[in-house]
Amino acid sequence: MFPIKLRFGIGIGKIDTEINRDIPLGTDGPAYHNARKMIDVLKKQEKKYETGNSNVMICSQGDNEQIDMLLNSIFSLCSALKAKWTLRQTEIISTYISSDKNQYKAAEKLGISQSSVNKALNNSSYYTYEKAINVISSVLSEVKGKNNV
Repeated sequence: MFPIKLRFGIGIGKIDTEINRDIPLGTDGPAYHNARKMIDVLKKQEKKYETGNSNVMICSQGDNEQIDMLLNSIFSLCSALKAKWTLRQTEIISTYISSDKNQYKAAEKLGISQSSVNKALNNSSYYTYEKAINVISSVLSEVKGKNNV
């Protein structure tokens, strides 16, 4: 959706109502309440000058407060990395991802050299960003397994 800026509130928890795919507004439960809470926190943070530029926050139920804090810190760091990407780096990263993460394929699609793709990925700290996102995914998978959410 780049360059459109979106907020994501992720709520982990139960859904108390039947899921009706035709009318999703009637669905309710702690998962939705947690997600809404995170959207509200993100809105408040945008109005403060001293806060970061994270656009994703997570809230779960139970004894996961420390995990939530850790994941939200990683989301914030990822947002900080992404905010520094130039338009060209964003284009190269997007093409790289859509090219099965193959630098040679991405370079061919963009009409540039593989070394230019490599340089853009390294200068944007893309691999650090990718590792952080993979950690988030791994932790969420583990939390899901423990809670059967």
